[in-house]
Amino acid sequence: MDVADASGISQVHANRVIQELRQLGLVEWDSKHVRIKDWDSLVRLASFDSDYLQSSVEADL
Repeated sequence: MDVADASGISQVHANRVIQELRQLGLVEWDSKHVRIKDWDSLVRLASFDSDYLQSSVEADL
């Protein structure tokens, strides 16, 4: 329920995605912990690009 709420998706959809990630061997999930088993494959599957996390701040001098 918390994952669905945080992701803005239904609980049913969140459960299906989690089950698929488990079947692909990308994550292990129990009631309290999530373990990412293959970060690189998860990044590729999600088409994740971390460039937006980098910000450059230019100081006006």
